[in-house]
Amino acid sequence: MRTYRAALKRIEPSIKRAEDDVAYLKVATDRRRVEKEHAKLMAWMTYDTVYPEENYEAALSRRQPGTSSWFLEEPSFLEWVLRGNGLMWVYGIRE
Repeated sequence: MRTYRAALKRIEPSIKRAEDDVAYLKVATDRRRVEKEHAKLMAWMTYDTVYPEENYEAALSRRQPGTSSWFLEEPSFLEWVLRGNGLMWVYGIRE
């Protein structure tokens, strides 16, 4: 029993260091994941990554008659236009 306790006492510092290393790696991995998500969001929101002229030209070349009429005739949109203030964020998916 004494030999067992002595062996355990000798390896306890190594186990503690391993636990500390695992905890450090978890924190570092979580931080890196958050940083990547933040960078992705900032890239999406940054004007420099959006090319309005190219997007407009691409969309215009594929436009079909009647496109967006459902939106432009929507009562909530017309009310927003008549109020003349505020921000309307419209997000579209470009394929």
